[in-house]
Amino acid sequence: MSSINTKPVSNSISTLANVQPPSYKGITKLDKSLFVRHFPIVCVFFPDAGKIGQFVKDHKKDILRYPRIPFIVKLDETTNNIKRSEKNKELKAVVLTEKLKDISTVEDILSPEAINDIKSFQGEFRNYDLTLDYSYWRSDEILKAILPENFNEEVPSGFTKTGHIAHLNLKEEYKPYGELIGQVILDKNPSVKTVVDKLDSIDTTFRTFKMKVIAGEDNFLVEQKESDCIFKFDFSKVLVHLLFQQVKRGVLFLQMI
Repeated sequence: MSSINTKPVSNSISTLANVQPPSYKGITKLDKSLFVRHFPIVCVFFPDAGKIGQFVKDHKKDILRYPRIPFIVKLDETTNNIKRSEKNKELKAVVLTEKLKDISTVEDILSPEAINDIKSFQGEFRNYDLTLDYSYWRSDEILKAILPENFNEEVPSGFTKTGHIAHLNLKEEYKPYGELIGQVILDKNPSVKTVVDKLDSIDTTFRTFKMKVIAGEDNFLVEQKESDCIFKFDFSKVLVHLLFQQVKRGVLFLQMI
């Protein structure tokens, strides 16, 4: 494996455009706490949460709009020095445009119409730390951040799924990083409980192959639904492509190839 990147990583970012997780090339164990980015921004708290929908509808250009990043958040009562109101007990607030990084520039950035409505709705501005953590990043983004540079063109984030098992066929150069890759795939796919990597070629007689669990449970008993039928089998003993052909109503034939 390549050496671990020991250079200090700045977790603060100045723009959300094309943002990527911090890079930790060569780590040998996944530490989710490393993959955090902080972005200073401003939000507005409305004492009446019923005004949030109207404000969002009328001022789309003045609020944060990025895929996978919510523009409605819940504030912390102590950290944000804010009091719960009868009409906003959950302390919901609207995250404003990324151009607005500090309350002092509100008048310069927001539209006059948005400012007028915020005043009319008795809104309160608060500086807000938008945090993008491990849960935000896609599996391919995490893998690009931890695998060596020469692997970045083709990160092994794809897999075949049978029941709760994700089956990989890692190239030889990726195998030293198998457990890292497996853990990322396990984390990013809630329905996956076990990740395996094929170790050798398929046995021509029984269509099986040796495999290694690289993440998750050591459990090969799977349930697979095909053509409204549920099949239960040991994935480590049977490798099948299930081809169903309905020859007459209520009768299905299973062909193993």
